[in-house]
Amino acid sequence: MEEKLCSNKECTGCGACTKVCPKKAITMYEDERGFLRPKIDSKKCINCGRCKKFVQYLNTKNIITHKKYYGCKIVDNEKRMKSQSGGLYTALAETIIELGGIVYGCELDENLHVKHTRVDNIADLEKHKGSKYVQSDIVDCFDKIINDLKAEKKVLFSGTPCQVSAIYNFLEFKKVDKSRLYTCDIICHGVASPLIFKKYKEYIENKHNSKIRMFCFREKYSGWKNIKSHIEFENGDITNDYLYADLYYSNLALRGSCEKCKNIQNKFSDITIGDCWGFEEKYPNIWNDDLGISIAIINTKKGEFIFDSSKERMDIIELDSKDFQQHNLSKPSNVPNGKEKFWKDIKNKKFSSIMKKYTSEGKVIFKIRRKIMKKIGQW
Repeated sequence: MEEKLCSNKECTGCGACTKVCPKKAITMYEDERGFLRPKIDSKKCINCGRCKKFVQYLNTKNIITHKKYYGCKIVDNEKRMKSQSGGLYTALAETIIELGGIVYGCELDENLHVKHTRVDNIADLEKHKGSKYVQSDIVDCFDKIINDLKAEKKVLFSGTPCQVSAIYNFLEFKKVDKSRLYTCDIICHGVASPLIFKKYKEYIENKHNSKIRMFCFREKYSGWKNIKSHIEFENGDITNDYLYADLYYSNLALRGSCEKCKNIQNKFSDITIGDCWGFEEKYPNIWNDDLGISIAIINTKKGEFIFDSSKERMDIIELDSKDFQQHNLSKPSNVPNGKEKFWKDIKNKKFSSIMKKYTSEGKVIFKIRRKIMKKIGQW
């Protein structure tokens, strides 16, 4: 049924289509790979065409001409340690809240479900900090953002480029004043399947015979370039490993729409943020403490306003576009030819076998296999 709106390769799973249907005939469901997709109830559908029209909105081209680049880090090192890079998101979010605004960001809740939530105070921003390498559910945000904007609140929405595009185009479609909306997108490697993360959680909990108490996708205690997960269990066990990173960075579990992402260069955000890779090579004597540096790419006048309003919270250096390295600013992550084989294995094999085949749990055999598969384009 979802093919009436767009193909699986085009659908980003934003869920905005469920909010434009006047009969509430569209709901989101998890497909066999764990990704959210729209489903239309033919008994409720009146063929008004609003959902199709909205999907066309999502393909609107946007031109950004206000590019400025900065390397930055939040002054408060405790807050910087809780960030995955230099703490720029925290600085922007705190500024919006101090201006009486609302922030929408990504949270890993107590059930380790990744979703976007609304925050109206600085204390609750803690749950938004840190990267989450799983696709986030933003469906509950659309109506709340409209209500906040109509209440004349400043709103900051932070998410992937496709999520920012969905929010922006949803408000345009609904003819809601966007002058108080500030958007921040991340430099996106791609969104991984919630099903894979769920299976990984079950696997690691069985391995430690305990429920997870705290999960960090990318711990910083051994350096900000590290991609190890930090996991604490209810029984007191603590582990740091690359197992989930192996799955994520193989690109085998990424959503189909990530393969030819339309929003990497077609930006709608006011600010683009991410890790400022390459900064320490360009400026070896500045901030070289291995605690993380953010890149801030200013795309609009509104982005410049909120960035300038946050400057007192940060140390900042203006950059040239050659001063940092970010593959995903220009093109999507490469998806190997072995993707379909991976999903076939997920369907037919025990997850313990998946872990040995596709992660460093397989030790030497995994490393040899990965090296061979990379050579033939299967990894």
